[in-house]
Amino acid sequence: TTTTTTTPTTTTTMCTSIEEALIQLHPTLDWKFLLGRSRELSAKAKDNRQQAKDRQKQQSSTTPSEETERRRRTREFEESRRAVEAVEGAMEKMYDEDIKSAREQAGTAALSRFAALSNDDNCTAAA
Repeated sequence: TTTTTTTPTTTTTMCTSIEEALIQLHPTLDWKFLLGRSRELSAKAKDNRQQAKDRQKQQSSTTPSEETERRRRTREFEESRRAVEAVEGAMEKMYDEDIKSAREQAGTAALSRFAALSNDDNCTAAA
C-alpha cells in the first residue's frame, strides 16, 4: 500500500514495504518474486493477530445485546419524558385554574366593595 502526498512543486510517495519501494525505483524490472515470497510471522505477531481476532469475536457477540439495551434505555427515556410533560401540563392547568379562581374572587370582592361604597354614597346623598 502506498500513500501519495502532492504539493505544488513535488510529489512524494511513501511506501509501506521495501518491495513497493523497489518497484517504484525500477518499475521496468520484474519484481514478482519479491511479492510472491511467503513470510512467517513472529511469535509476537501471531499473538497480536490472535488477540485481534478474539476482540473482533467479542465485539460481534456483544453488539446485539448492547444495541438491545440501548434501545430499551431510549424507549424508557421517551416514556419518562412523556410522563413528566403530562405532569407539567396538569400542574400548569391547575395553576392557571387557581389564578383564574383567585382573580375571580378578587374581582367579586372588589365589585362588592364598590357596590357597598355606591350604596353608602347614595344613602348619604339622599339624606
